[in-house]
Amino acid sequence: MSNRVGYVVAGPPGLVNVDKLEKFYDDYLNKTSSRVALARYTDEGDPIYIDLEFNGEEILYTYDNSWDGFGGQNKGVQKTTCTKSDV
Repeated sequence: MSNRVGYVVAGPPGLVNVDKLEKFYDDYLNKTSSRVALARYTDEGDPIYIDLEFNGEEILYTYDNSWDGFGGQNKGVQKTTCTKSDV
């Protein structure tokens, strides 16, 4: 698992850069615009990317499993928006 600068990385060996996710959560609680990028690695080593972008009111969630060799037929980029009332 590579240590991608700027990414919160999760994979079979563990987690890296968790402080970036904690900062994003703090920014969310304080209604401060923020962004965090996550790379989750499958057991086979394929990356799945997740981006969270908070604009002070809602979170844009982007999920990209296009690099996952075992991702099935629905591989690609998917996006959705979450608001506090969605939670």
